[in-house]
Amino acid sequence: MKVWIGKTKDELLQHYGYPSKINTDGKNGLVLIYIDTLVSGTPGQSYTGPDGYLHVVAQKSNPHISVKIFCLDSEGIIYSSKWQ
Repeated sequence: MKVWIGKTKDELLQHYGYPSKINTDGKNGLVLIYIDTLVSGTPGQSYTGPDGYLHVVAQKSNPHISVKIFCLDSEGIIYSSKWQ
């Protein structure tokens, strides 16, 4: 995330789009927060049982929340970034 230090707000918006949240940093700047929910897991399956009926096993998923935080100064330049 250090690659974003010194970049502009416009560059950030072009790359990630509009943030999930915008807060102030208490120093006339902004804090842009991007929250993404990533889901991984195994796909659902279906099979025909000995009874001749179609059976469906639901997908198992593992959600993960990714949070990217960018602090911008009053000029719109990124001075800090963090990924959780």
